[in-house]
Amino acid sequence: MNTELELDDLHRAIKHGDLPAVRHHLDRGGDVHSIDRNGWSLLLLAAGEGNTPIIRLLLDAGADVNQTWSNWYSPLVAAAMAGSMKAVKVLLQRGAKTAIDGKSISDLLPVWGYDDPKIRQLISDAHAGSRLTSA
Repeated sequence: MNTELELDDLHRAIKHGDLPAVRHHLDRGGDVHSIDRNGWSLLLLAAGEGNTPIIRLLLDAGADVNQTWSNWYSPLVAAAMAGSMKAVKVLLQRGAKTAIDGKSISDLLPVWGYDDPKIRQLISDAHAGSRLTSA
């Protein structure tokens, strides 16, 4: 269990890319599944910052790669909206879902005002691959 103050400190550490602080939090028993008062998980915040070392650390500690905020905003969406190709690749490699309610995230990004063609293509290719393996 984390207090709001601890979560605020941890979120600041994530925003500033302070990997040792996040590792220290986890090493002393901090909850990798912590959710702040706004409903954001640690992984969602790290993905929105495009911080791949912290993303890997959190995933290795058991964070859910597909945990959503507001039923659609996943770590993959956050990384794509942040324009972080590296973070998108890490999340896809770790099993991030490429669709929301059956619609590919790559098709939804332009609707939300984010349109990096390389990121969209990467997600689209992963989505097409997941459809082939589930058929």
